[in-house]
This record gives sequence, structure tokens and C-alpha cells, in this order.
Amino acid sequence: MKYAFIDFQNTDNTTKQLLGFAIDWKKLRNFLKNNWKCEKVFLYIGVDDKDLEMAKISEELKNSGFIVRDKTLFSYKNKDKEINIFCPKCGNKFIEKFDMGYNKKPTAMLT
Repeated sequence: MKYAFIDFQNTDNTTKQLLGFAIDWKKLRNFLKNNWKCEKVFLYIGVDDKDLEMAKISEELKNSGFIVRDKTLFSYKNKDKEINIFCPKCGNKFIEKFDMGYNKKPTAMLT
């Protein structure tokens, strides 16, 4: 028995950003089943808990025959940075705040 295991985000982003094309996922699944004789094709997808678009894509992939393993991601706010700036000319003190964004961390694997 042969199986295929694919990391969806890495594969999708690599082909779009580095290679300049988008994968036709249905064609890929059919190719793996028919040409490589893969009995099952698994896709691993990280889904942000509020990302409705990725949840929709996940459902479409399930409906097209992939075995989709969703991993829910949660976003955590990184602590903002402050920089104190002192102007020697006028004597004023300025505080600049920088938004350090969010960090996404996976939860336990859901099946």
C-alpha cells in the first residue's frame, strides 16, 4: 500500500511564491491515485480559528477525496516594544511603541 502525505500550506505557498503557479489539487490527487497508485492521500492543514476561507478550502479538499487533517492554530499577541528617544537639542523625551504582531501556535492534532 502506498500513501501520500502533503503539508498543504508549505506546498501551496512554495508553488505560488517561488515557482509562480497554483496547484490544481483535484488533478494532483488523481495523479497520485492513478499514476503513483496511492491508496490514500493525506493533507495536513493549519487552520486559524477565525479563518473562514481556509476552513472552506479544507472542506472543498475533503469533498474532492483528500483525507484532511486539520490542525487548529491560535494567535497570541506578542508584547509590544517601546523605545525611549531623548532629543538633546530641545530636551524633549519621546516614546515610540512598535506593534510586534502575532504569533500562531498549533494545538493538539485533531482527527
